[in-house]
Amino acid sequence: MAAVTIVFWTPLHTLVFGPAQGLVNIVVSGNIEAHQSVLSFTDVEAPITYLPFDEGREVKTGVVLARVDDRLYRQQVQMDLAALEVAHEQVAYEYIASRLPSIAPELARGRTVVAHLGNGASLCALQGGRSVDSTMGFSALEGLVMGTRPGNLDPGVVLYLLQEQGLDAGQISHLLYHDCGLKGLSGLSGDMRELLASDTPAARLALAVFAHRVAQSVAAMAASMGGLDGLVFTAGIGEHAPGARAAIVQRLGLFGARLDAVANAGSTGVLDIAAPDSHIALRVVPTDEELMIAQHTLKLLRA
Repeated sequence: MAAVTIVFWTPLHTLVFGPAQGLVNIVVSGNIEAHQSVLSFTDVEAPITYLPFDEGREVKTGVVLARVDDRLYRQQVQMDLAALEVAHEQVAYEYIASRLPSIAPELARGRTVVAHLGNGASLCALQGGRSVDSTMGFSALEGLVMGTRPGNLDPGVVLYLLQEQGLDAGQISHLLYHDCGLKGLSGLSGDMRELLASDTPAARLALAVFAHRVAQSVAAMAASMGGLDGLVFTAGIGEHAPGARAAIVQRLGLFGARLDAVANAGSTGVLDIAAPDSHIALRVVPTDEELMIAQHTLKLLRA
């Protein structure tokens, strides 16, 4: 989830946002439109995110609308690398980083790639619990193949659609955000569950491209850290799609990754899915973005 809105009832009607001062800071509700205009082309979920703010204006009693902007987690810990990134799963990464010391201390201290794989998907490289790189970019289109978004794309494709196919900006935007990725590759669905259940060549192609891009990007994250000690899967696909995890790990043989097929068959809770002879740790750790959002909001309200 790119950004989540929590509603509290007070007399102030305040928006919590955080582009410059940290993960959260207060901006009065009169500036909501300015943020909407900036985020409209960088965040596919921005219209849904701001709906409660629009509705909140109609409430007669006071309202505090707390928006925890998870794009700033890496900016908070690594300003130079994150300056131009609009990251979309970083509250989840913050949660995983907070959990690793108790679940897998060696990964908390080491070089770990966290794979947040859902309808939106990205990777974050954690070195000693500190974010040093990610696959995320200026918009929610960047990075891995996602449910309906293409991930990394040759800019020439956009020029071709504009100049040769006659599509306008709105049509191209809709295509890139809603009809590409797994949905576009398979011609069937952007839902990994449907693709894993299908035996069509197009569904198999979509899964193969998805797994290849994830494995390719894990290698890139490892290059940023000078090696790789472990991989952590999280989010909808990462937590509940053993077939997708297996397809990814199969492509990480260069790191000595070996999967325990029996352990990998699980789809709930914290899992250790590495085979005894695996050279890197392989874990599944459920995320809890709502908890992090609540903690940040409570901290702000207590300040």
